[in-house]
Amino acid sequence: SNRPGSVGDGASYDTQLNPEFQAQYIKKITKDFSLNTIFGGSVRDNIAKSVNANSSVMVTPGLYNVSNTTGNVFGSESNSRVRQIGLYADVRLGFKDYLYLHLTGRNDWRSVLAPEFQSLFYPAADISFIASDALSFLKKSKTINSLKIRGGVSKVGLVNLGAYRLTPTFGQQYGYPYAGVPGFGVGNSIVSPSIKPEVTTSVEAGFDLEMYNSRVNLTLTAYQSNTVDQTVSVGIPNATGFTGYLTNTGEVQNKGFETSLRLVPIRTSTGFELTVGGNYTYNQNEVLSISNDQTFISLGTFGTANIVAEVGKSFPLLKGTTYNMDPEGRVIVDRVTGLPSATTTTSELGITEPRHRLGLDMSASFKGFRIATVFEYRTGNVIYTGGSTGYDFSGAGIRTTYFNRERFVVPNSSYLDPVTNTYVANTNITTNTGGVDFWTNGPTNTGVNANYTYSAAFWKMRELSLSYDLPGALLSRVKFVKGATLSIQ
Repeated sequence: SNRPGSVGDGASYDTQLNPEFQAQYIKKITKDFSLNTIFGGSVRDNIAKSVNANSSVMVTPGLYNVSNTTGNVFGSESNSRVRQIGLYADVRLGFKDYLYLHLTGRNDWRSVLAPEFQSLFYPAADISFIASDALSFLKKSKTINSLKIRGGVSKVGLVNLGAYRLTPTFGQQYGYPYAGVPGFGVGNSIVSPSIKPEVTTSVEAGFDLEMYNSRVNLTLTAYQSNTVDQTVSVGIPNATGFTGYLTNTGEVQNKGFETSLRLVPIRTSTGFELTVGGNYTYNQNEVLSISNDQTFISLGTFGTANIVAEVGKSFPLLKGTTYNMDPEGRVIVDRVTGLPSATTTTSELGITEPRHRLGLDMSASFKGFRIATVFEYRTGNVIYTGGSTGYDFSGAGIRTTYFNRERFVVPNSSYLDPVTNTYVANTNITTNTGGVDFWTNGPTNTGVNANYTYSAAFWKMRELSLSYDLPGALLSRVKFVKGATLSIQ
């Protein structure tokens, strides 16, 4: 007899061919000038195919074959091919081994874009000055081993688009064919036919410093980058037949600095060495423009909370409802019920990308053994946990226990005094309920997005490793092995 159950099978492959040609020319032009050039080209061809079939109501148990069913057989197939062609040049001009000018240029052609937008050229230039090799007083310094000052400008393109996205394609829908009748449909998103690569132009400057026989290493880089024509999916009315529209929009600026410090405080003649280091990055961004007729777009909605891009603000920006506040920032409560109320408009709750990143690392080595660890800290951003409203609704949320589920005075609250028509600090008006009616009610709790927005700061141990370098004497008889390391992490 027929057995309930289903069986499915599929096969797929993805191949990438990437032939590349490169030629290099090195020339000592004069006594002081040197030239190093590289010219090349590459082709990348990605071909992918996937076929799947499934059916239900198995006939013979344990025989997992699509033909061993009496239900309709459903199948799907996808094919794609994406190609990219690139030509590039790299030129480095040196002067007296302490001043270098570096120029690069690359042009790519991407098949996923419309013909008029397939070509993208992005150049870069940087200059570096090794002051410790050029200035006599630094050459004689017993403290400074190396000092390099550098700066550069670059332009980089990014194509964030899959194959055949420019034209909506139809696919067999779930449950079809039914009774011999096929059913096809398009996806929920549409792509602008004139979509272009997003382009980032960056400027940076900094220095690298080594001191005390490389036991102190310090680097500092300041940067600014502007990204235009970002590839963004924006919401559109359902009446169009789609819910998302992928297009180029706006300009975002990022600026900040990166610094790192590495120290070797202990280095003994017995071979013990301790190294500690840290790096810190600060990034501040701002949406400079979106389009000629827009200063605000929504990128994602989660109930009444949403992620937006807004001109003049950092990105991505979380906006949502809060409690109604008085001019002093206190929560306004009803002077009779003691209950707060949610705003009908949204406010800024914070950015969702960390503004500060700190990394710390340490390593200790002795006679072939080495232990190392890496820690990371991120802060300056927030996280919204909309699912926590369900915990409060069921009484499982920790917030529902803050006041023992009894009537309480809302912290930092005020009420409007009808006599003076001013807001007065609330010290004794308690909520008329501290139980289920408060914590499950939208205006007093679950409808206030700020209640479920938290700091996203965290510490994380990213890596801990222990390794041992096998002695050379142990490997000396194996001539084709120069070294070996055993490690666990």
